[in-house]
Amino acid sequence: MLNAKTKVNLSIFLTASFLILSVIFISMKKNTIDWYLKMAKDELVINENEILIGISNRKITPPLDTVSNFSHFVFKINTDKSFRFNNSDIEKIEEAENVLISFDFMGNRFFNNLHNNPYIQIINGLYDKKLEYINQTILLKNKNIYIRLMPEMEIPVNKYRWQNLSGEHYIDSYRYLFVKLKNLNPDLKFVWGPDGFMGAEEYYPGKDVVDLMSITLNSETENQVNWYPTYPDMKNEIHRKFHRLRFFNHPIIILSNKKTIYRFEVFNYVNAEFDSITKYRDVAYNEYLWAKLDKDLKNDKFVMGLYDPNQALTNEPVISVEHIFVDFGQVQSGESTRLLQEVFSRNHDAILTVEPWRDLTGVPDSTVLQNILFGKYDSIIQKVYADISQTTRTVYLRFAHEMEIPITRYSWQSQDPLIYIRAFRYFMNFPQQFPQNVKRIWGPAGDRSSPDFYPGNDVVDYISFAIYGLPDKNITDHKKQYSFSKIFKFKSWRFRFFDKPVFITEFGVKGPEDYKTVWLEDAAETLNKNPQVIGINYFNMSDTPGAWGDIKEPDWSINSSSLHRFMEKLERDN
Repeated sequence: MLNAKTKVNLSIFLTASFLILSVIFISMKKNTIDWYLKMAKDELVINENEILIGISNRKITPPLDTVSNFSHFVFKINTDKSFRFNNSDIEKIEEAENVLISFDFMGNRFFNNLHNNPYIQIINGLYDKKLEYINQTILLKNKNIYIRLMPEMEIPVNKYRWQNLSGEHYIDSYRYLFVKLKNLNPDLKFVWGPDGFMGAEEYYPGKDVVDLMSITLNSETENQVNWYPTYPDMKNEIHRKFHRLRFFNHPIIILSNKKTIYRFEVFNYVNAEFDSITKYRDVAYNEYLWAKLDKDLKNDKFVMGLYDPNQALTNEPVISVEHIFVDFGQVQSGESTRLLQEVFSRNHDAILTVEPWRDLTGVPDSTVLQNILFGKYDSIIQKVYADISQTTRTVYLRFAHEMEIPITRYSWQSQDPLIYIRAFRYFMNFPQQFPQNVKRIWGPAGDRSSPDFYPGNDVVDYISFAIYGLPDKNITDHKKQYSFSKIFKFKSWRFRFFDKPVFITEFGVKGPEDYKTVWLEDAAETLNKNPQVIGINYFNMSDTPGAWGDIKEPDWSINSSSLHRFMEKLERDN
């Protein structure tokens, strides 16, 4: 039994607790209601964060038009049936001569799941009624209206709902919206609106549905990415972003963060960039460098190779090519010649990866690409071609691989793509008469920025990219590795503009042998479905000691049983 004093204290405690919980509940409910109302409200607002600097067009002089009376708005619309806009905002559109409208598809205010995927919602027509209403009430009021759909889609952050999603699905939804709005209003102009970040081309919807492109300087969204090196200055940012859009011949709307409006400075940098584009047009900026080819370079016979310096599986009958890595010093010393002769003596062809660093001095050259262009290494390059032209065996020549990864493991990585392209072309065009037995391989890792470094169809016979199970160096659990098919899908998508067969010169998986066998079976099934892959080369050893920092370097090596199982599943003529 509780005494009277205890009962009073308990009553006071319960009353106080009830009041506190009530206040918390009311506060939470108010915040929730406010959030719902915010999500429910369709908005048309002036974009005060992004200022239009001008429109750049490589076909005219001067290349940057500092347009006037150009206003930038954002449409924020959700999938609710109700529609709320302020008439005062609509009147602001009517006052502008030129209007850029960026569309923000906010989704459903009550659910945040797969069905809230903006691409699925768009294609399923959940915004159709509102788009029709917007066209009738707003878009018909002004003929100079530019529509920008789901901008900055390529940046790997989660500021907008359509980021960090499939490029293919973005393209499908963009094209759906184009058809929908164009049928309603043929006068609309459409802007494909990447930020200009690396990997933008993965989201390009096609020249038939794009009138202009846009980039954003000092983008607040891009500044959220903390794993990619920032631009040292605005000149470099303009250079990189214009270079990334070199595959698409559309005028470019230049937007800038409001905090960094330097119109005169931007004007000068854009002019300087177009001077560079003109100077290096036939090196990096002419459409013939990536145009579709009439000649079919695909082989009928599938090539199976190994990087196997311990020669554990080199003598397996299924192996027809061996991979050799050599630096400049090994070329100078004759080590490269010896390694090639050993491969040829086993009646195998060779993949020769030339790593342009560490000559006989043993000191890496931090400016090796520039020095190649200056002719510093001409004697070494000449010896490379002397070695590979004195045989009838096929030599797959790969130069300065994995150049696009934003690290500095190799001195040619993380460099200006234009300098890399010039150095690659210098190396591949070096001999007066190119050896008939040599096939040229361009070998990025397959990361987001790979296309930035594409050197041109005329110096590339095969594209190569690496497929290793571990998606990054922070993963030590072999069970968390990506499958071959998953990696192949998103990496091959990045090279869809280049009409070249693929030779995967590096691939591997770590873990117990039974796990490796299953992983390799998936690899074989993927290769069976993708005939554009004409060869593959397994990395049959551990990675370079110390290359993974504090994490022990992975061991990719397999036994003959796993190799045979892979070849049994591989339904290719080899």
